[in-house]
Amino acid sequence: MQSAHAFMNTPLTAIIVGAGHRALTYALYAHEHPDELKIVGVADPTLFRRESVAREYKLTPEQLYNDANELAAHPKRADFIINGTMDQDHVPTALPLLARGYDMLLEKPFATSEDDLWELVATVRQHQCKVAICHVLRHAPFYAAIRQHVADGAIGH
Repeated sequence: MQSAHAFMNTPLTAIIVGAGHRALTYALYAHEHPDELKIVGVADPTLFRRESVAREYKLTPEQLYNDANELAAHPKRADFIINGTMDQDHVPTALPLLARGYDMLLEKPFATSEDDLWELVATVRQHQCKVAICHVLRHAPFYAAIRQHVADGAIGH
């Protein structure tokens, strides 16, 4: 089933939260498929990273945020969030944005404790948001080879 965006010929919009390697890699899709995705903001505590993303995606100062809480204090400004923050920051940055109504692409691990996991689940259910968890290397040839060696008994248990 195609999204409403596909029928309207308008790209989905995303804001990067945590402008590190993983999030920026996902955001590259906007360059490769500008008819499908447009980056419309960035939230990161590091000025250099915010400015770098601003240059890369032609963002204005009004599209730059110091952190997820600052972004969440504004009305919803994109279709979804690309959350590539550090592991321990996934849930604390996700909660206010989910409460604002954003859907989210969330880097793994999505939580670092069971309490955080259930808080994230409760917030998603309460605000009826969608969260997709990234497992980008799960099927990479390197990891597939390791799993095969383990399965064959060549290494590990």
